[in-house]
Amino acid sequence: MANPPSLGEARKRSVDNLQRLYTVVVSLAITELLKRLFHPAADAPKAGLSEWLMLTSFIVTIIPFYHGANRYLDATYVTGERSAKHGALMLDFIALFLEGILLFVLGLFASNATIFYTILGALFVFDAAWVGLTRLTTNGNESVASYVKWAGVNVVAALAVTGASWTTFFKTPEREAAFLTIICVFRTVYDYYSVWSFYYPPDADKDLMMFAAPRPAMPDLPSQGND
Repeated sequence: MANPPSLGEARKRSVDNLQRLYTVVVSLAITELLKRLFHPAADAPKAGLSEWLMLTSFIVTIIPFYHGANRYLDATYVTGERSAKHGALMLDFIALFLEGILLFVLGLFASNATIFYTILGALFVFDAAWVGLTRLTTNGNESVASYVKWAGVNVVAALAVTGASWTTFFKTPEREAAFLTIICVFRTVYDYYSVWSFYYPPDADKDLMMFAAPRPAMPDLPSQGND
């Protein structure tokens, strides 16, 4: 008679379902943005430089969001690098679901730069708040000072993109979009730089990992029976 699945396996299944749901929502957000940029309404102008820069801002933002969310779920609930407290998975489910909805709404407003970058700024703040929440629901070894610095950069980036999108400081939409794209690229570069070891844990037998590379899978060895 087969043994019943353990609670650990059941939790891994829940995490897998959450990752699949998050992937679907992120995919829909990207699809919606691309559709509105490259297949606009009949009376809408064709995509110009500012729209291409908007797409760049979206892509460089969604990559660490998606990467970090899945990496966190694996580290917390699958590989055991962090230990989660009771009820943490439900809070993570709600947070990632809301974050996915914001990403999808972001794609819906690709034709309105002001609303687009305002929602983008809200995403930066929301992500910083969720990461702060995970420090309370999981037992990690990150320092408070490192988190405050990382979250501060996110908040400053949020204020920059939101403020710039609502002001008339830049004379043309292209200049404004270029500035906002630089902010988004900087935030992503800093994100990976500050927590690189979280995104790509170094090998235990190496002191330095120069670039991210997955370990090769161990081959399946044939079982040896008793002679």
